[in-house]
Amino acid sequence: MSFNGSGLAGRGGLGLDLGAKGMVKELMTPDECGGIQMMRLVIRPGGSTGESPYNHPEGAKCGTVISGTLGLEVDGVEYRLEPGDSYAFDATSLI
Repeated sequence: MSFNGSGLAGRGGLGLDLGAKGMVKELMTPDECGGIQMMRLVIRPGGSTGESPYNHPEGAKCGTVISGTLGLEVDGVEYRLEPGDSYAFDATSLI
């Protein structure tokens, strides 16, 4: 979907299957909106971002659990999120 070609609304549709990590990421924001990325993540049971913690030099991360449960570790603190729960943290935090 695009709003009159202006880049104000859309569905990016760019998908990336991370295979062994058990995740699929899909970019949902239009390319014209460079300061933010909204992504749809489907995490299979047992899926993970990997063994080593990582972070980003700037920005923020946020999301909402739609179904299932999500184990999320931020700066060494573990959280268990259920459907309807949301999260937000600085991207400089280790995940």
